[in-house]
Amino acid sequence: MGSLAAETCSRTCLRSHLRLAPPLTRTFTSSSPRRKDEPIPSFTPTSSPDLDALLSTFRTNVFLPSRLLQAQRAFIYRTTKQSILTGDDPVTVSIGDEEFTLKPLNHLTDEPPFRRSFFRILDMMQEKRDWDNLPGFFEGAKMSGRKLKSYMAEKFVRRAAEMGRQGVVMRCVMDPERTGVKLDTKGVAREVVWGARKIAVDSEWSEEGVERALRYAEKVLELLEDERHIAGGEKGVTVRRKDDPRFAPEVLGAVLELVARKALMGEGSKDGHGKVERYAQRMMDMWGNTKIGLDDEQQWYAANDQLVMWTPVVNGMRMAVQCLGESSALGERVSTTLAQEVEPVVRKAREMVMAAAPPGRDRRGLTVYASI
Repeated sequence: MGSLAAETCSRTCLRSHLRLAPPLTRTFTSSSPRRKDEPIPSFTPTSSPDLDALLSTFRTNVFLPSRLLQAQRAFIYRTTKQSILTGDDPVTVSIGDEEFTLKPLNHLTDEPPFRRSFFRILDMMQEKRDWDNLPGFFEGAKMSGRKLKSYMAEKFVRRAAEMGRQGVVMRCVMDPERTGVKLDTKGVAREVVWGARKIAVDSEWSEEGVERALRYAEKVLELLEDERHIAGGEKGVTVRRKDDPRFAPEVLGAVLELVARKALMGEGSKDGHGKVERYAQRMMDMWGNTKIGLDDEQQWYAANDQLVMWTPVVNGMRMAVQCLGESSALGERVSTTLAQEVEPVVRKAREMVMAAAPPGRDRRGLTVYASI
């Protein structure tokens, strides 16, 4: 009788918590508390049953517990209280417009490892519609305190661009406070701009494709100045860091390629709007912020990275010189820098990749080089 009375009391206490205390965000990070009626991110069916199952597991075993109060979470994680949830009378909680049945959970066995699962999710997304689930996944991950590392964000952006889903990337970076996808490193910013460039490449450099790519790229540059993307911006701190993409010529140079291409397509070699001049001047002003070069001892994949990074810049500088004219002071400066610093590195990187890359390995740099 004593045991039954204790369980009845525990169930009554739990129901009291569920009824009187609205779910709040579990504070793993410094993110702002969410509204109590805000729903848990949901997912649409994908092309893979395994992917559906993994996303569902994250939703019920990771995202849902993060929205419960501490007293509520105690009943799903503490073995001494879990019997309350396994009786004949289900215990439910309402979040947003949805009702969830609580079940016992174990942190070690029921929560998928975030990093490994993230890469599995990317690998299983084989159709374009699958990628529509990523913003919700990132939102749930951030809500539950899972941090998206910069190298993870880079891979997401790159894979999305390869699938033609740059729009999904833009949805994520437009709302970094919800998704945790930030443009706060050179690597992430380069990949997003590379995705913009791919819009033009996939259109075979059509006028409409270049225009769309440039709009996308210039939106990225605008977001780089958003305090939500600047490291420390949430604290009102704006510091020029070594890895700050706002001062990276390899990022701006890739946008210069699109600006110069559009100028040449629409106005011959005349830069009527002065945009090429503005971008070229800005890039040259920040040229000292980067390190460009290759050592003979470096591996082929390092050369591959350099080829991906600097090929668009080479192409952009070449076209900028056509617009500016080599006789102008800026045109001469761009031409000299191109010939002395950038083109030699790109040539050497291409030779190293062609000579040393193992068969079947990703030669992304050669693909990018072929696009110019």
